[in-house]
Parts: sequence; C-alpha cells; structure tokens
Amino acid sequence: MKRSDGHYGAGILPVMKYLLLVLTVVLVRQSVLAADKKSSLAEDKKSSTKEEPALPLPGEPKHGRPYLMPEAERQRIRGLIAREGWAKQDYEQLKKKADGGDGYAAAFLFALERDAKYVPAATKWLLGKFAPHRVKGFKDRLDDPKFFAGARPWMGVILYRIEAEQIIAFDWVYDGLSAENRRTIRDGLLVNARYRMKAMDAWWHTPNLVFKPTFVVALTGLVTRDRECLEWGYRRTKPHGAHIGGYFAVLNHMLRDGGPWHEAPIYPIDHKGLILSAQMSRYLGLVDGQDWFRREMPDGGSPRGLMDYYIDTAYPMEKVGSTRRIRAASYGDGSTGTGGGADLFLIYPGGGGSLVHDGLAEAYNVSGDSRYAAFLALLPDYKPNLLNRRPLPSKPVPLPAAPSKVWPSYGLAMLRSDESPSYWTSGDAIAVFQLMGQGYGHDHRDKFSLTLHGAGRLFYPDYNAIQYERPSIGWTMNSVAHNTLLVDEQDTRNAEPNGLRHDFNPDVKFLATSASGVFEGVDQTRALSLAPEYLLDVFHASSRIPHTYDYLLHSFGQAEPARPGAFRPSDAMKRRFWLVDDQRTAKESGGWSVDFVLKDETPARLRLHMAAQPGTQVTLGRWGNELAKLAYGEKNAGLLPHLTMLATRRSGVRQTAFITTHEPTRAGEKPRITGVTKLAQRPDGVLVRVDAADFTDYVAVRFGADQTVPKPLHFVIANDQFASITDYGYLRVKKSGEVIGRGDWSGFQLPIRAGRFTLNGKQAKTTRKGNDLLFGEPAPADIPTVAVAGECPFPATIAPSGPLHMFARGRRDAALEIKNTTGKPLSGHVEFSTPAGVEIKPARLDFKSVAPGESAALPFTVQTGDPAKGKQTLTYRVFWTTDDSAPTRTADQPLVVYAGPTLVKEYANRQANYVLHSPKLTARFAMFNGLCSHLADDDGTVRLDGSPLFTMSDGETPLLFEKQKAGYTWPIEAPANIIGDAEKHKCRWQAFFYGGRMSVRLIPEWSRLERAAHFEIPGRWKSPGGPPRWKRIVGVDEKGKESDVRPGTKLKVTAAELEFPGGKWNLAFQFQPPQHVTFEGTGMKFSVNSFTKDNWQLGFVRPDGFDVWRGKKKQSARVKKQPVDIHVKAGDGRAVQSAIDKAAEAGGGTVHLAAGRYPVSASIYLRNNVRLVGEPGKTVLTMTPAKTRVRLANDGKRFVRQIKLADSSNYKVGDGVTISDTKNATGFMVTTATLAKDLGSGAFALDTHLRFDYDVSRDATVRSAFPIVTGWKVNDVAVENLIVEGNRTQSHTEHIGGCRGGGIYFHECRNVLVRGCAVRHYNGDGISFQWNSEKVTVEDCTVEDNSGMGIHPGSDSHDSLVRRNTVRRNGNCGLFVCVAVKRCRFEDNRLLENSGMGISIGSRSTDNTFSGNRIIANTKHGIEFRKEGDETGAHRNRFERNIVLNNGPGDKKEKAAIVIRGHHHDVIFHQNTIGHEKPTDKLHAGILVSPHATGFQSTENQFRHVKTDVARQKE
Repeated sequence: MKRSDGHYGAGILPVMKYLLLVLTVVLVRQSVLAADKKSSLAEDKKSSTKEEPALPLPGEPKHGRPYLMPEAERQRIRGLIAREGWAKQDYEQLKKKADGGDGYAAAFLFALERDAKYVPAATKWLLGKFAPHRVKGFKDRLDDPKFFAGARPWMGVILYRIEAEQIIAFDWVYDGLSAENRRTIRDGLLVNARYRMKAMDAWWHTPNLVFKPTFVVALTGLVTRDRECLEWGYRRTKPHGAHIGGYFAVLNHMLRDGGPWHEAPIYPIDHKGLILSAQMSRYLGLVDGQDWFRREMPDGGSPRGLMDYYIDTAYPMEKVGSTRRIRAASYGDGSTGTGGGADLFLIYPGGGGSLVHDGLAEAYNVSGDSRYAAFLALLPDYKPNLLNRRPLPSKPVPLPAAPSKVWPSYGLAMLRSDESPSYWTSGDAIAVFQLMGQGYGHDHRDKFSLTLHGAGRLFYPDYNAIQYERPSIGWTMNSVAHNTLLVDEQDTRNAEPNGLRHDFNPDVKFLATSASGVFEGVDQTRALSLAPEYLLDVFHASSRIPHTYDYLLHSFGQAEPARPGAFRPSDAMKRRFWLVDDQRTAKESGGWSVDFVLKDETPARLRLHMAAQPGTQVTLGRWGNELAKLAYGEKNAGLLPHLTMLATRRSGVRQTAFITTHEPTRAGEKPRITGVTKLAQRPDGVLVRVDAADFTDYVAVRFGADQTVPKPLHFVIANDQFASITDYGYLRVKKSGEVIGRGDWSGFQLPIRAGRFTLNGKQAKTTRKGNDLLFGEPAPADIPTVAVAGECPFPATIAPSGPLHMFARGRRDAALEIKNTTGKPLSGHVEFSTPAGVEIKPARLDFKSVAPGESAALPFTVQTGDPAKGKQTLTYRVFWTTDDSAPTRTADQPLVVYAGPTLVKEYANRQANYVLHSPKLTARFAMFNGLCSHLADDDGTVRLDGSPLFTMSDGETPLLFEKQKAGYTWPIEAPANIIGDAEKHKCRWQAFFYGGRMSVRLIPEWSRLERAAHFEIPGRWKSPGGPPRWKRIVGVDEKGKESDVRPGTKLKVTAAELEFPGGKWNLAFQFQPPQHVTFEGTGMKFSVNSFTKDNWQLGFVRPDGFDVWRGKKKQSARVKKQPVDIHVKAGDGRAVQSAIDKAAEAGGGTVHLAAGRYPVSASIYLRNNVRLVGEPGKTVLTMTPAKTRVRLANDGKRFVRQIKLADSSNYKVGDGVTISDTKNATGFMVTTATLAKDLGSGAFALDTHLRFDYDVSRDATVRSAFPIVTGWKVNDVAVENLIVEGNRTQSHTEHIGGCRGGGIYFHECRNVLVRGCAVRHYNGDGISFQWNSEKVTVEDCTVEDNSGMGIHPGSDSHDSLVRRNTVRRNGNCGLFVCVAVKRCRFEDNRLLENSGMGISIGSRSTDNTFSGNRIIANTKHGIEFRKEGDETGAHRNRFERNIVLNNGPGDKKEKAAIVIRGHHHDVIFHQNTIGHEKPTDKLHAGILVSPHATGFQSTENQFRHVKTDVARQKE
C-alpha cells in the first residue's frame, strides 16, 4: 500500500511495521467483530464443492505476434504520430529512451516499426530480468518442497512488484528475438509466474494484495499462451476461494452490485485494482477483439462498474484556495484522515491522499468514455502519450449527471439532493453516504453510519484517525467514532438488512434501512429524507428489554449550541468516551439545536435540530488530543486534529426515535429551518413536521422489515387531524400555498391552507375541513392503540446473578426470586421467551399467595441444544395479581446466557480487555497483547487476579510479558479465540477455548523462532484456603507409559493437577505432546515447538475429575451409568427419536425396533453412546411422501434458527426440510433442518441454524428432503439391521446431495458402526459420512437403487473401514471418495451396475487402501482418479486384488477401465484383474495414466481384452 508522511495522517507512520501482518489477517479481525464469521470460515472451506459460475477464459488471439499490438492498433498509433504534435513529441522521446538503452521503449518501437535496431536494447533489458541467474532464487524455491510448507517468508516482491512492462515487452519484441533468447526469456517469465502461483497457493492474503500477483500470472499466460498460467491466472477458485482466485473469479466475487470492490474503497486505488483491471481489459481486447472493460461477469461485476462506482460515490466539488478537488466517499481502513489531503479523491490536482487519477486515466484509455474525459480535464497536468494516455476530446465535455444510487448486496447508498450536472459545481448540493449492516473487507464497526457533505464542505466524516489502530485503543475502528447509533456502548455487528426501501425523485431522496441483529435483540431503522435544503434523519430503535441508546455524530466543525448556558462540565460518559476532552452535558426535554461551524478559509456551518423527547441527555466534546497521546506518546498530543463529538443519550428505554434535521449553509447564508416536531409516533412508524422560514414539510415513515403486502399506517395527531401512509410520505407546503407530495400517502388531514396539491407529479383531489386540507379517506374511527406493559412493581430477580455460562449442549439450574413488596398477598406466574436452541423447564413458573414481605423462590432449568453461538438474551415477564382479577403483565426483563465460550470486549476508561465467558472458566485478557491476568472457576472463585497467567520468550528475549511495548491482538467472539502478535513480530500465538478449557499454541506459518517458544506460568495464584499444591503430576516414558511423578522428574510431563485447599475446583494442565516441564513452586516452565501443532491446555476440574478431563476415562463408580435397553414395538419416526433421546439421557444404550414399517417425516438423530438396532430384513424406516416445495416469504439469514414460508399450508412442526436458493444450492451450501416450532403466520423455528444466507431474490425455497438416519457431532453410535427406504419411487420426491444428506448420514462423528443395513430408493446418496468423521465402519450393507452415490466418504473423514457391502444400481458412482479422505480401508465390496464410476477418488484423498473389491459392469470407468493439481492430488493410494471388469469406457477420449487424470503421486496397482471378461472394442487401455502422475506403479496385474495394459496420456 502506498503510504507517505501525511497519507491518512501522521498516524500511519508508527504502525507501518504492522502493515503486512495486519493485512494478511484482517479477515480474522473482521470475523471477530461480527460474531458469525468464525464458523463461516470452516463452512466456506467445506463449500468448495459448490459449483462455481462459468468463468470465461481469454479468447484465442485473432492475429499473430505481437498480440498486444495488432495491425489496427499499430496503424492507429502511427496515424497519431503523423497528425498530432504531442504524439510526434512523445515518439521522439521514446526513440531517445530506446537509444539510451530503455528496453521497454525499444520493444514498443520494434512492435511499431519492425526495425531490428531496437531488438538488442530490448533483449538486454529482458535478459537482465529473466535470464536463469536472475530467477535462480525463485527456481530454487520451486524445486524445494519444504520451502512452501514452512513459515511465511517476506513477500514484498510478490505482493508489490508487478513487472507488467517486461511481460508486455516480451510480446512486442517476440518476433525479433532469437530462438534461444525467446526460450530463455519465456522460461524466466514462467518461473517468475509459477513462483507467485505457488506462494499464493501456500499463503493466503487479502484480495487487494493477491490481485497483483494474479494479474502478473494472468498477463504472463496471455502473452506466453501457457495453459497453466491462463487457468490459474484467470479462473482459479482453489485453494482459498474465489475472492482471492483468478482474475475473472475475483471480478465476479469482489465486484458487488456490478461495481464496488468488496473492501474499503482505498484498496483498489492504493493497490492498483482499478488500474490493473482497466489495463487487463485493454490487453485482452487487443488480443481477441472483445470489450472486456464493459463485459460483465456472471454475477454482474465489470471493470467499468468499478470505475463508475468512484464517480457514483463522489461528493460535490470543493475549493481549496485556487484548487478544485472532488472527494469520494471513504470508509473502513483508509477513510478520511489527518489533514485536508488525507482522503480518497476522484480529482485533486497536486494533492495527496488516495488519488483515482491513474485509474480514471486507464479507464478512459481503454474505453474512450467522455464522462471520464470530463473529470480528467480538471487535471492541469494530464498529458496524452502513445503508451497509455488517450488524448482528451478537442471540445470541452460537460460533467455528467449525478444520480443517487443504492448498492443493496454490498450495503451502500449515496443520496444526492441535486442529480443534475450542476451537482458538481453549484456549491449548494448535499450528499449523504450511508453504510448499511453488511460487512466488507477492511471494515470498521460502522454499521448504519453516514457521512454528510454540503455547502462545499465535508461536515460529518468517517474519520480514520489511526490506520490499523490497535483494538486496545478502541476508537478509530469502533462504533464510538462513527456517525451511527450505539446500544449499551457496544459495537455494531454485521447484519443483513431485513428492510430496504428507497425512492429518489426530484423533490426528495428517501432511503429507509432496517435490520435486526446489528445489536442483539434490537430492531432498528434509519430513514433518511434528503430535500434540496436539508437532511431529515429519523433513527429508530426498539427492543423488548431496556437499553441505553446513543445517537452519535462527529464533525470537523466546532459546536455552537443554541443554549450554551445549558451545558455543564460532566463525566457522565467518560467510561466509554474517555478519549473525548472537555465534555459538557445538558438535559433536554424540548427541541434543541446546535451548529457545527467551519471557520477556515472556506467557512460554512451546519445547523442540527432535534425533536423534543423527555429524558434526553446531550453531550458535546472534542477528541484527538488524548488519542494522539495514547498512540504516539505524551509529547505528541497535537499530532491529530480535533473533531467535535455530539452524543445524544436516552437511557433505560425500550424504544426511541432520534429525529434530526441537518442543514448546511455557506458563509453569509442564513439557515432556513426553525425546528422539527414529532407529531405522532407508533411502534412501527412516525410522523414529523419540519418548519422553515418559507416552507413546511411533513414526513411520515414506516419502521421495520419489508412487508410483502404492507398495511396502511394511520397517525392520529389532534383535533381530528391524521395522516396515513403505506411506506413513506413527504409533503412540501410552500409559502405560496402550493403542496407537493411524494410517496404513498393514502390520506391526511393537516393544517394546510388551500392550494394546488400534486402527488408524485400528478394533481390530486383535496377538500377542506375547517382550516385543514383533507386528502383521501378520513382516518378510521377505531384506530387501535398499542398497550404498553408496565415495569414490575416488586423485585423479581434471577439467582445466580449475572450471565449463565452454558455448553452448546448442556443444562444449568437457576431460580427466580419473587419478593412481595405490594402489601397484599401476591399470586401469578412467570413466562419466558427463548431463542431457538434454548429451553426453560418448566416453561411456566407459578407462585401463589406470597405473603407481604415474604419471598418465593421459583426453580427452573436452562437447557441448550446447539443454539446460535455466543451471547443469547432470554426474556421473562411476570403476570401478577393481588386479588382474583385477571393478572397484570409486566414488561420483559433480560436473562443473559452465553452459549459456548464467548469473548466480550470491555472498555472502561483506559482499560481495554477481552472477557471470556465460558463454561467452567472465566478469564480476562489484555487487548493490547493478550496477556491473561484474571482467572475464575465455574463458581466464580477467583484464582488469578492482576498477575499474568503465562508469559513467553524465545529463550533469551521476552516475547509476551507485562511491560511489552508493541502488541496486537485479533479476537473472534464466538466460539472464542484470540491471536496475539509477540514482541518484535517474532511469532504469533493463539489461545482457543472449547469444552471448558483453554488451549495455547504457536501458529507455524507466522513463526520466526528457530525451534521452540518458551512458556512460563508464574503461579501467583489466589488461594484463601491455604497455599495451593501439586496434587498429581503425570509423566510419560519413551514407550508412552504413564506414571505419577514429583516435581524435578526427568520424564516428560503429560498432565498436572493443582489443588486449592478448601476449593471446589482444581486447576488442570495438559501438554500435547508431553513436554519437559520445570516446576518452580506452583509455577512451571516448558517449551512448545513452533512448527507443529504442539499445544498446552488448562481448565478447572472437580477434585475427582482430573483423569476424565485429560481423556483417561476413569469415572467413579457412583456416577457411572449402565447402558439401557429400550424396545419400540410400533410407531413413526417420532417414537424412534423419543426412544433414542431417552437412552441418551440415561447415559447410553440400545434402542430395539421391532419388525414393521416406521414412517419417517424428519431426520432421526442419533445421540452419543446409543445403538439403533432392528430385526434383520423386517424393520423398515420409510420416508414419508415428499411435499411440494415452497418459497421463503423473507430472506433466511445465516446463523438464524428461523424461516418464514410464503405458503405454510402443507408444512407442520416435525417436518424435515432442506433450505436453499440458486446461489447456495448444492453441497454444504444447503441447510437441512426440522421444523421445531410454529411461530405463526408461516414462520417456523428450526432445530438448527441456517448455514448460509438464502435470499428471496435468488428463489429461496424449502423442500421436503432430509437424511433419514443421521448423526451430527456424535460419538460411539451404531445403526444395525435396518432397512432405510427413501421415497424415490413415489410420484413426487426431492433430491438432496451427499454433503448434507443421505439415507444414512454422519457429520463430524467418531466411532460409528453401520452394519447389516439396506439403504434403497433414496433420492440422494445411500450412505454418506462427512466433515472430519473418524473411525466409521460400514459393513455387510446393501446400498441399491438410490439416485446419487452409493457410499460417499468425504470432507476430511479418516481412519475408517468400508467392507463387505453390496453397492448396485445407484444413479452415480458406487463409491465416491470425496475431499481429503485419508487412511481408510475399502475391502471386499461389490460395486455393481452403478450409473457412474465404480470408484471415484481425488481432492487430497491420500493413503487409502482398496483391496478385494469386485468393480463390475458400472456405466463409466471402473476406477477414476479425478483431475487435480499437485496440491490437491490423491497421493499414495494402493489398489490390490481388486476385480475391475466389464465397466463402461467413460469418456470417448479416455477409453480405459481405469483412468488417472492430473497430479496423483505414488499410486500403486498390484495383483488386480482389469479389463473385460470377453473381447470388446470399448477399451483401448487397462490403465490410462496422466503424465503428471509421478511414482505410479503397476505390478503383477492381470489385464483382460485390452489393447494396452498401461498407457500414458499426452500433455
């Protein structure tokens, strides 16, 4: 990234040393800030099976060399030289350069003139770059297999050096080179490219960085026509995903809504994404004649769209002295910075910052678009040249129109009060840029934030005070520094909007954005109405429980309140806003106003009016001074400019609406707005009046999610006055009496004198009613009012106090205490509302006749079943009475549950910590460097407070310690995870949390240590009951035998238990693998290897639970449960599920199903330690008929456990379903679930969360498809002697792929047995086990007549056994060995008459053995190795004693019994029988082997009736 002093401010220099470190893990930081992203990384890795859109490849050249200067281009340039003076002058300069040895100029002139005199200079220059000795370093690394498996090296050469000129020059001078030099240079180019390819495959980076080496490889492929470079450079999506894939893959994935790059907008400028995409478009067009600049990718993106985005988000022109500049909207990392020149500028002659000039010039060069020329004409130094600068038109071109625009999937909007060309230059236009709720690359916690530009000035910036600010500072990247809403002083989260409505017309630009999830449990709507003179901002938030809401603005202007005397010095907001100096606070119950005044050489002011609301606290202050001292030291307090902060707070309320007008004016102009009034408010909308000197405006808006068929909103004012809308309405009442209306008014009666009324450009009929103007139908006489529940008048509190820490599947006991302070006997009950996956038992708590002054304790149990990870807020309400009348309902109160380990940010004055909420463990970590200084057990007993839990060194130099000077952390909220950067960036360490424990390791690819990191646990514990002592230390000898040892042992230690006298919990440590540990009192010292997955762990255990905790299953007899036997004689799937659940609750056992048919309408879920056993050949689980698929009524959002159906008439609770849309349609992208609860109006709660977003715009649907018998994350289960029967043979059936379904399906399971089962007629795969399943045995089963694969192991499953199965007549492969299946055995199976291959293998599936299988009469190849690259090949697989006969020939070009495509190494075929039983012309070869399959062996095989035993494919 381009950086210089002042570029984004002085703040950039002290953090330059973090640049590559921060860039390459920024996605981790983003995922932390949004709680949903951690699991998405794993899901996205698995979703590589998703079918990618068809991406193009460059067309074949339409002409010979040089490809990049076809004859038409050559003649165009020669014509310019002949006609234009500037061209002649540039031509002469190029000749001088070439004569002076400039190889690039020489190559250009050779291509232009075909004069051999230019060849020597070009050749010398190119050989100086690409001769063997020049690329030897890259070549040596390519030849070293260990290099790319090691730690990440310095990659500046790859990420920042583009070298496009050399690649282009090679093409220009190609025909003039000798054969030897041509070959040498080409080889050097390919080494250069392949080193980039290998490095990018090994070490991922952010998209803006990867795009440059991708460009180099793609351009190399374009010029050399090397197929590997072309495929990798243009179309790759693996191994890290399309967002950092090939050129076209990146354009398709990163350019959202047809234009903007999905990272903060400086990155395509500073990292040349815009320039490179325009240049590539030109080069591609020169090669094949197509318009690649305008051509859209499958998802709509194009280089032209990217260029237009910067115009579409540009603000009106600013004047700085005699200079005119145009600022573009900026946000996230690299937004508006220190000084007037530190920002993103479309045009800034002679200025600094991130300048779009070069990208604009390249876009104009390739397209000739006159709109680009109009802006380039504002640059005095723009000069055409023959290489890449097109001349401007001879006549001036006017600036283009400036329409308002929305980018809905990215979550951006630009509102412009004037959309005509005068927008740019009039000085009167207002521009408002809003971010919605979605996340993006390099983002901040800026959701629902806006920036405002007016009167030629930027008043409300998105101010990036410190680039890549440390989380411990907690300002620049946090929500407190943005113009948005804060709830309880927390940061905003990423959340897809559930409502987006806009109407841009000549009178008003209206935009309303709604979301639920920016803050947990809060629904919010920001409705903007931009009139020519001002912005009306209505920011509404509502929740079932009380919150503190802060409406925040930050301005370059100084604050001048209308009533300065009302403001007094205050520390009311110092806890979170401690960086704000000179805080002054006023209590306002009426309307109020403040001016933000810019007093520099271009003075202007903005007046803000806020509508009255009792209980409003207004705080003003200035910030920058304390922030500069914190970041740069006490002596640098003046390093940052000061901004004004306005914080408007309303505390302890469940809903509120901040209603403000913002009116910018130039010097000498008087503001016109005199006030803003809330006329009427409902829970779902508000009606507002804006008063001005010469007009009155009325604005009505609806709050909340989009509605399929919105119902009218009626607002009642007074004196029979009313207003009715559907979504929004805007009225301008001019002083002349003319009334202009926009929106969907259905009626109103307002105090407007008679005048002409036009609605949406058409005259509308009105009548008079007294002094009011009446339009439409009168308001209904019985407009319902919404009852508001009151607060509970007596204490109703939860014990234990504070949040409940839960496992994903677990239970906790609690109690609610009712204390009767009413003075009368009190009766009633308590009800709870719980999110999906959380249950309260009993659901209702009753209390009766509690005497005055007495209390009643109401016990209950909280139970979790895989809810959404992280913080979950349950609510409860009391229904009470003191007599026999109907109970009174109170307002809701919160009960906080943390589902699984969760990190919560805690900012308190100058302290910044991560607080870990986890079952059995609570801890606090410093945000600065990750040091843990607080540890408490499950009962809240503190065992460490103020001292570090552990420190780290390299043996000599401290790396993680209390006085550390430089540090950085990247947290993930849920499931909790912290990555820390050690002193001097020598390594990165990671602490992750699971199962009530903490595990610490080094990250190998970020380690620069020679071997090991040295850890010290000081052991300064808190133990009021007496000094702690080592209760047990477990050592292990060289043979792995364990024994109890004492401190000082020479054996390696595998675990240790520290006992606190009188405590209920001990502290346990474990080392994986065992380590040499030095015990010093109650502390320890040990080392952990930096380049392996070695780790150490700690957690609290009961005094008798140490061995269980460390995985040695020694459980005391008093708690051990005996397996149970449960017999089910008849019923359906629900009866089977009930029996399984009962067995699991008893600790495990066997569920016996009697002979008979059991209809199954949803998945039967296995539980830990449960066997499901039928009577052989007699017990049938049969899938019920499929229901007609239906569309979703609303978008389904990832991690939400709820959907709404457009038509729910055919679906009910208990139905199994699959949810998908056209984007997330296959593989792991779909969600399988059971409808768990009917929420009414077509909405259902699900038994699991949605795995991806499913959008109505992408035809999101629910279909009746599910695995029949399944296990998710279960261990020690068995399925035996069952017939599992799908509904494929019925008239209506729905398909589901093997990644999420199967007749029998397992997901991340261990120790599984499937024996003696038959799976048939299932519309999908027969048996599938996925996602790191381990030790799965499938034996003696029949899998037949299913539509998909027969047996489908995949997704990192390993160490499993598939044997003695008959797999026949399935609609695809008999055995499909999918992704990364390792160390499995496939023995003595019969794979017969399947419609695909007998066996298909690929995608990193290694070290498997296939023996004794009969692979006969399958439609395609008997055995297929799928086409893979070197990194994804199926290596070291062994096939022996198999019979592979009478299988189809497969592809016409690959007529063989067995085909091995791509890079599969060390594959062995031994003693197999291969071919046909009888002579046939179908097979040309027994085994057809790729030339890239090194180490292939064929020994002692018997080939029958084939022309060639083993044949090698051609390149």
